[in-house]
Amino acid sequence: MAVTIDSSTVISLAWAGLLRLLADAPFTVTVPKIVHEETVDHAVAAGHADAIAIRAAIGSLPLVTGLKQDPADGQVLAAAYRTGTLLSDDATLGRRAVNTGVTWLRTADMVVLYAQLGLLDLRGARGALEALCAAGRITSDLLSYSLEELS
Repeated sequence: MAVTIDSSTVISLAWAGLLRLLADAPFTVTVPKIVHEETVDHAVAAGHADAIAIRAAIGSLPLVTGLKQDPADGQVLAAAYRTGTLLSDDATLGRRAVNTGVTWLRTADMVVLYAQLGLLDLRGARGALEALCAAGRITSDLLSYSLEELS
């Protein structure tokens, strides 16, 4: 299985201190070049504190190049269409992906999957979900739903 991640996912994982999940992924994670540019290149230039950690986390992941004239969302969707799955916390982008037949997962879904596969213990998964909510990356409704999924 392969998934395409977008900037919202990378930022969610960074804010919640969960970038390590990318290294343990039970699937191939592909990074559109535009996502690398947004979350690493531009972020380093702007002095964002998470940029160096993000570069370390996604630097070894497969990079896919889109058409430069396409907007960022278009490049991410094109990459997701090739992998068949989009990992994104951007609801608009996720709905667009679903409309093209792409499976859409959110970062919370990723955490639940890791717990179900035994890659995160239940305590770690709960903590990860609570960190995502505390960082404002998932809603309290999604937190509740995801915690129920862990039970």
